[in-house]
Amino acid sequence: MGKVKYTDYTFGDISSLNDFMIDSNSNLYDIKLINFYLNKFKKRINVHKKQKKFITSETIRNIQSDIIDAQSYFLASKVPEYEFKNTANTKEFKDYFERTILKSDILNQNLTLLKDSLTYGQGYELVYYEFDKDLNDVVVKFTNINPENCFILFSNDNNQKILSAFILSSFEDYKSKEVKYTLKQITKDKIVDYELSKGLNITKKGAINEDVNIANKVLISISKCNTENKPTYYPTLNSILRLDYIDKLQDEFLYQSVNPLIILENLDIILTEEQEERGITKQDIINKAKEEGLIILNNSGGFGENKSNIEILASKINLQDVTSIATILETDIKQRNGLVDMSNTLKSNASADSMKYKFVDLDRKVSNIEPFFRMALQNRLQIIVNIYNYYNPAKTVNVEDVSFSFIKNTTILKDENESEEFLDSKLG
Repeated sequence: MGKVKYTDYTFGDISSLNDFMIDSNSNLYDIKLINFYLNKFKKRINVHKKQKKFITSETIRNIQSDIIDAQSYFLASKVPEYEFKNTANTKEFKDYFERTILKSDILNQNLTLLKDSLTYGQGYELVYYEFDKDLNDVVVKFTNINPENCFILFSNDNNQKILSAFILSSFEDYKSKEVKYTLKQITKDKIVDYELSKGLNITKKGAINEDVNIANKVLISISKCNTENKPTYYPTLNSILRLDYIDKLQDEFLYQSVNPLIILENLDIILTEEQEERGITKQDIINKAKEEGLIILNNSGGFGENKSNIEILASKINLQDVTSIATILETDIKQRNGLVDMSNTLKSNASADSMKYKFVDLDRKVSNIEPFFRMALQNRLQIIVNIYNYYNPAKTVNVEDVSFSFIKNTTILKDENESEEFLDSKLG
């Protein structure tokens, strides 16, 4: 039986990828400058990919999935409730908003954006617009961006405004069948496409396409889940690592009835001829045994003229104790991340107050995430308003004319036989 090993866990920790700062007076379209930040970005991505080690424990994966699903479902599985001021222009914008934005797949996009921020520490969304023939109007749409394919330049001041966003993408050339790479740069006034070399640097062609950005705002929304840009479960990372370690211990020792621990004093080792020829010393043997955790030596270092005194202790592995520790860790992780155990409550005639109490931890955890998610949706709303105003200059609206509130979803469906509206009826 070999040593049980586990590595540090950095899944989704890409917080170092979006902190590029630049003077707001810099020439954002300078090719040398873009290549400079592109190379810095590539180095960080490579470091991140080397560090990213996935925990193999199914228990841990399920807990992580449960944490992200519970928090995102609680906050974003219902479309926010939008309210519009009672003015003539706002009424028209409301009509536009309801027949375009609210008729789109906004629910799934909100969930995807939030889940990315909970998983990676931040989520990116590209907002774009196109003409819809059926609606005979310009429609604003949004799509999720892989955080590992995007980097941002922020202004190097207290405001830290987004000055420029860069999105990497690849495609297969239908003629040559070669994989080619492009870089899309978005500023508040332009959308520029560059062709990249295999080394991911801008080629001599420079810009291959350039459009005006009518939104007058960088078309990117960034959703975070904390100020550190860490995954939502990062505060419980040590507990997660310990639980993963215990899971592996259980796998290692599942069929082991005893764990031999040998204590040797005044150890005398006789080397074989082959070992001597290979230059192996007695101390090498001892060091190797110590590394494997097989022996404990006395203070003298283990050498002496007397024969060794050997005592073998049969130390039984109590799987019940190991399971108990795992249960404590799992409960701690779930409670600190706001996971709700409804297994007993759903089958009992629980009061509304006791049901609400079940959601205290989840509500507290989500309340810390909500302001960051609100900022992302508010930024998206500002872009929508800007695009609408561009095409409707005589009917402009202000983003302050529209407000929204989240509808917390307390519905938890445990199995097919339990009513989806059970909790809603309990909570009123």
